[in-house]
Amino acid sequence: MSDTIGARPRGRWNRRGWLLALFVPALLWPIVVERTGPSDPLPVDAPATSFSGYRARAELESLLDGVGPHPTGTAGAALVRGRIVDRLAELGLEPHIQDTWVASNSGWATRVRNVWASLPATAVPAATTTAATTTTTTTAATADTAAGVSAATAREASGAGRDTILLLCHYDSVGAGPGAGDDGSGVACLLEVARAMRAAQTPRARELLFFFDEGEEDGLLGAHAFLAEHPAASSVGLVINLEARGTDGPSVMFETSRDNGGLVDLYARQVPRPFATSLTGEAYRRMPNSTDMRLFLDRGYPGYNFAFIGGGRRYHTDRDDLAHLSTATLQHQGESVLALANGLLALPELASITGAEGREQSPVVYTSIMGSFILAWPESSAPYLALLALLPIVIILRRAGRQGVFRWRQLLLAAPVGLFIFVLPLLVGFGLYRALLLLTGLPIIASAHEMLGSGVPRILFLTAAILPLLAWGPFLARLARPLALWATLALSLALCALVSGIFLPAISHMCFLPACALAASGLFMGTRREDGSNGQSIAVIGAVGVLPVVAMLSVLWIPTSLALEEALGFVGGLAWTVPAALVSLAVAPLMAQARSGALAAARFSASLLAALAFLAAVRLPHFSADNPAPLNLACQHDGEQAHWLIRDYGLEPAAPLQRAAGLGPDEVWPTGGSFPWRLGKEASWSPSLPRLELLSEEMLDLGSASGTTPLADEVTAGATPQRRIRLLATPGTGGDVTDLRLVLEGETPLLAITVAGVEIPVNRPGRRRRNGGQQVYGIRGNGAEAVEVELLLEGSGEVSIGLAERILGLPPAGAALLKARALDRAPIQGGDRSIAVVNVTI
Repeated sequence: MSDTIGARPRGRWNRRGWLLALFVPALLWPIVVERTGPSDPLPVDAPATSFSGYRARAELESLLDGVGPHPTGTAGAALVRGRIVDRLAELGLEPHIQDTWVASNSGWATRVRNVWASLPATAVPAATTTAATTTTTTTAATADTAAGVSAATAREASGAGRDTILLLCHYDSVGAGPGAGDDGSGVACLLEVARAMRAAQTPRARELLFFFDEGEEDGLLGAHAFLAEHPAASSVGLVINLEARGTDGPSVMFETSRDNGGLVDLYARQVPRPFATSLTGEAYRRMPNSTDMRLFLDRGYPGYNFAFIGGGRRYHTDRDDLAHLSTATLQHQGESVLALANGLLALPELASITGAEGREQSPVVYTSIMGSFILAWPESSAPYLALLALLPIVIILRRAGRQGVFRWRQLLLAAPVGLFIFVLPLLVGFGLYRALLLLTGLPIIASAHEMLGSGVPRILFLTAAILPLLAWGPFLARLARPLALWATLALSLALCALVSGIFLPAISHMCFLPACALAASGLFMGTRREDGSNGQSIAVIGAVGVLPVVAMLSVLWIPTSLALEEALGFVGGLAWTVPAALVSLAVAPLMAQARSGALAAARFSASLLAALAFLAAVRLPHFSADNPAPLNLACQHDGEQAHWLIRDYGLEPAAPLQRAAGLGPDEVWPTGGSFPWRLGKEASWSPSLPRLELLSEEMLDLGSASGTTPLADEVTAGATPQRRIRLLATPGTGGDVTDLRLVLEGETPLLAITVAGVEIPVNRPGRRRRNGGQQVYGIRGNGAEAVEVELLLEGSGEVSIGLAERILGLPPAGAALLKARALDRAPIQGGDRSIAVVNVTI
């Protein structure tokens, strides 16, 4: 009789155990994908107190009917805002509008109009609500005074403090598309949540504030306005934000506030189909992207951030529309928020889960398992749990050592062999990525959307990543000894869990849970012994020692890799090589007993599949009408003549587009600007140009400023005279104006600038260098209305000011260009635009 681990097991089951282990991810794939996908949508006749994805879709269809792109301040934004107000009134809520100007450090002054309505608490007597009305003023501080002060007074009298739940989304879109996903889905979900809550009539221990902000796409400006000026900001105790970076896929609770133990526990208990992991929050905090939630988290507000990222290739394009938006995704997002909000409203004290009022909550490591439940534990315990996972592994190896089947010195060879087995798939994957980049000629391979949607890159990376194992696995397993390779993986995972538990606990579960699977299987594997000559039990035990960790890796990494692929495109597809490398290392101990015939068949099959996938990746269309490449068009009038401009993102030359549109000779000029190509033919567009009128100009008597303007504080004693200039900037075209831009040139220093009475930070030297020495300031959200601008200049030297007006879409003469744009190309981000420029010298 011999120990199972250290023996050279025989028998057909063990000889095929490696093959079974490699098939485990494929067998689990459909189960994991189905369980981590969105919910089945409920019909429109679902119970009134439930969230219905089809009812939410109907809300969105009504909201976006006849509306295209609707950036901040445009006519489309006004139409959407009016429909939100009307719908809130129909639901029996009292809508209000916060109308204010916000300045940003990037040099913009933006007028935003936030819509909000309150569902009051019912645990205490509430004042009778009159007919729904809309209050609009020019300043947020006065717009909401009546409702805000009375609510605040009531909260202070009851001692409730920060107890309001804020449900947050934004209703503006980018200029490229209608924003059905980002963030029309959030608006529709909140309206359906409000309807369901009104229908339920269940007691509410606290107030619920529905907030639809504007200007999120322009720098989170609506949220800035709420935090800076809204009376309710001081009473909010928790925030739930709804976002989107695509058109389908599961709703992910991807970020929480820091001390989140109580929050995660409530989420796990309330949400019927949880999808969340602390890994995403840790990663998102290190990314340049932001949502409105970031501002609240930075100011210490507790809360949850929800989003979906499936179909991310349509994000911020005109394909972010109703035709591509998944009703199942709406269902998952909305039902999660409704369930969570109901749980929050039922809590006797909100501070019991947020850690407010001195009630400490610990940050936790957490992850959902196949959409069924949440595993969570305190971050502070992560290192100790890693040690607990390490302990049985050491016990197994010590026992194997006493039985003479393992020596610790064997790790000196097994460790580098294991490292080689792990690293080689990563290198193979990166080499394939570089080869595809070279052969396709695409400067942005991450934009190969149609190829991604086909699943070809996934097949390519996974099959190519296991080829090194099939080629050299048997030799390396015999060289390093199976138990030593098993020990290498087990110790590596446990030590990785320990190190990450100390320094980055939010991601430690990605190593800790596989380490636990190995430790559990190792204990079982170590207690079973060979009991006969046929070797049947040995083979089963060998498979048990590997299958649990392969299954755990599949459960953790399949949804993670899918999310990375959606978020990062083809580059994100490289993430598949990481679980493939880990599975290769896990399966390697079984390769010592693999039969040459089965190995040869597996090598041939994997090689053939990888070769076919590589050829398909090269030859398949990289884009399609559903998964387009970006291509923006513009028409710019410089005061004398107009030209067509193209931004092709390096994916399509401008000249073929010019020929297809019949715009004259094959001639394209580089511009050096954000639209890098100018077509050779002059555009037929004669707009009414914007105007920049001088209202007043005065030299300041230093040291005696009257203090009647926002710039008065900038005037200090000094030797250099200062000049105050008041200008009126007026859009001239009458189109759907998205913004005005002021470009200042000259040697005269600018000391301060205000727009509509709001001071904008002066461009820093670094920003001026990036703008070629120019100072650029923007005015957004004011539509076609004129706005007053005030400049404080040092000295009396002249200054050249350019005023650029940007309008949604192209002029009528651009119809040929729009028709010539290929179906697999689409506007992105700011989209197609018309630009009229005028220059004045003062």
